[in-house]
Amino acid sequence: MANGTAAALVDMEQFSGREYPDVLIEILIALLDSAKAKIRWKQAASDLRMSITVSKMRSELNTLLTDPAKTRMLVYRERNTKKSLSGTGVAGLAGGPGGVTGVARASRQSQERQEHYSDFEVLKIERLLQIVPRVSGTLRSLAARSHGGMALAFVDDFGYVALPDQPDVLGYLSRVCKGTGFWLKIGGVESRLRTFRPGDPPQGMELGHDVDLLQLDVTLASFATAKGFLERVLDGVLKDMAVRTSDLLTPTARDRLVLACGGAVARDYITITESALSEALDRMNKDGALDAGDEVKITAEDVHRSVRKRIGEKESESLKLDAGSEAQALTARWQDVCSFVQQSSENEVFVLVEQSQLESTDWGRQIQQLENLRLLHRIRDTVPKTPSWRGRRVIVYMIDLGQVANQRMRTGIPEFWKGEAEFDRLRRAEWVYTPGWRPRGGAVHQRTTNPAPQGSEPLF
Repeated sequence: MANGTAAALVDMEQFSGREYPDVLIEILIALLDSAKAKIRWKQAASDLRMSITVSKMRSELNTLLTDPAKTRMLVYRERNTKKSLSGTGVAGLAGGPGGVTGVARASRQSQERQEHYSDFEVLKIERLLQIVPRVSGTLRSLAARSHGGMALAFVDDFGYVALPDQPDVLGYLSRVCKGTGFWLKIGGVESRLRTFRPGDPPQGMELGHDVDLLQLDVTLASFATAKGFLERVLDGVLKDMAVRTSDLLTPTARDRLVLACGGAVARDYITITESALSEALDRMNKDGALDAGDEVKITAEDVHRSVRKRIGEKESESLKLDAGSEAQALTARWQDVCSFVQQSSENEVFVLVEQSQLESTDWGRQIQQLENLRLLHRIRDTVPKTPSWRGRRVIVYMIDLGQVANQRMRTGIPEFWKGEAEFDRLRRAEWVYTPGWRPRGGAVHQRTTNPAPQGSEPLF
C-alpha cells in the first residue's frame, strides 16, 4: 500500500477444486509468499534471519501439503540407566591402647537398557494444528516489519473453497492471524460464504462477533450514485479521445446501461458499452456507408442487443461456476421466476418477494442467492398498494434485462429512480412471486409482442 503497510493478496481461483485441508495449506503458503514480497526489508542481519525463518516455515508447509491425509508414525525411544550399590563396615579389636580397628567397603554397579516402540496414525489437520503457534509467530514477525506494525491479508474469491470446509479454513486463519498485526479480509459472493458453524466447539468466524460484513455493491437502490460512478469510469477511458459519455450515448441508453449492470459494476459496464458500440457501428453500416467523420451514438436498442447476446454467457458464469453444487436448484428457481415475470400482461421486468419469506424458506434463500449472483437486482422494500397486503413488506427486484431483451415493453419501464410517483407503479400485489404461482395444470400462456423496429429508441 502507499503508506508502506504490507498487503498480502491470495486469489482463491487458482486453488479451485482443492480439498481440505490442502486448500488451507495452499492459502498459508501463498500468504507467506505474498507478505514476504510486500515487506520493505531494512536491517540486513535481522532480515536475513527472518527470511530464513519464513523459508523454513514455507518448506515445512510444502512438505505437509505433499504428504498423504494420514501419516503412519513410528516412534522409537531408548533409555539407558545405571544402578550403583555400595556399603561400608567398621570392625575393631579391643585391647587397650594397642587395639586394632578396620574399615571394609563393598560396591556393585549394574546397567539396564529399555526400548519403547510406538506405532500410530496422525491426520494432516492434526499436524497443522500443532504448528499454529509457529505460523502465528512468523506472521507476527512479518507484520512487525510493515508500516505501523500492521499488515493486511486479503483472501479473494473465497467461494472457491467448498462451503462445508469454509468455517474450518476461516477458523484456522483467524487463529494464526489473531494478535499478530495482520488484519484478515475475506472477499466473495455473500451467498457463497459460510463463515461459521455452531457446535462444541464452534468453528469459523461469527458475523457480528468475530467478523463484520462490508457490502461493497452500489445497487439500483442508489441509482444516481451508481450512474455517476460508472460514467466517471467511462469518462476516464474515453479521455484520450476527447469524448465524454454524454457524447457517446443517448440519455435513454445511459440509463439502460446502469439497469443492465444492476448497479455500479464497472466491469459489466465497460463490457456492455464496448459491445453496444459494435452494435451501433453495425447498425450505421446497414443504414449506409459509414464515413470517418460520422458521429456515432449508442442507443438503448444497441444496449439491448448487446445484453441479449451475453445473457447466456452470464447465466453460465453465474450459475455453473459461482453456484457450485447448488447450480441445478438455482437454475430451476431462476427459470421459474423468469416464467412468472414473462406471463404477466403488463410486466416483463419486475418481481416482488415477501420479505419474511427470504429468510424463513428454502426458496426465499434461493432468491437471495440469485440476487448475489446478479441475476436479480434489488431496488428497495415497500408495501403493495392492496388492503390485503397492509403491513406486509416486500422487496422489489428487477430481473436481468437480458431475459426481456427480445420483447418490447408496452408501457415502458417505470423510471423508479426519479421519484416516488414512478416507484409507486411497482407496488403491484399481482407481481408478488411465490413458487405456487402457476395455474392448475401448469400451463402458462405468455403473450408475444413485435420487436421494436430497427433504428428506433425502445419505449423503455
